[in-house]
Amino acid sequence: MKHFTKIAATAVALSLSAGMASAVTTVNANDEVLSVGGVVTAGSGTSFQYDYQVSEDLFVREFALSAVGFNNGTDIEKIMASLIPGDGDSVMLDAAENTDTDAGAGRVTFGGAFLSGMSFQSGDTFSILFRVEDGSTTSSNVGVQASFTPVAAPTPVPVPAAGGLLLTALLAGGFAARRKKAD
Repeated sequence: MKHFTKIAATAVALSLSAGMASAVTTVNANDEVLSVGGVVTAGSGTSFQYDYQVSEDLFVREFALSAVGFNNGTDIEKIMASLIPGDGDSVMLDAAENTDTDAGAGRVTFGGAFLSGMSFQSGDTFSILFRVEDGSTTSSNVGVQASFTPVAAPTPVPVPAAGGLLLTALLAGGFAARRKKAD
């Protein structure tokens, strides 16, 4: 029963946050773990998207995705997650049935996956999109969540000015030696 209470509270929180899907969240490199949740409603062609605006150059190593649903995982496994813009990668969520929990509508199931991270520049926007796979239909709502930790983008290592001078001197010396040898 204790597990069901936690799951029910999570489901309520996720359903309440679904109305925030049109909001844009500003992301800074010093932010702690950022997490957003919502609900992909039952049916076909349904989705949940959350948008972000980057305020400074930063890097995200990976995006952790999770879901909670019923129907022994069949609905969760129809959910696809994408990073927009991204390199075109999308992942299907994998489900694992929790045999200790029965909420009356079937076993509560958890699922998850990871999306590869990427670098962002100040002013970039990106979205995390959860949607029902094309040609599929879910019979119950699926609570979805994405989490990530932004970090400051690595600063480029400058080439010392002396490096250019050294290269020029070596090239000039090599050219002079070659010219002297040719004479």
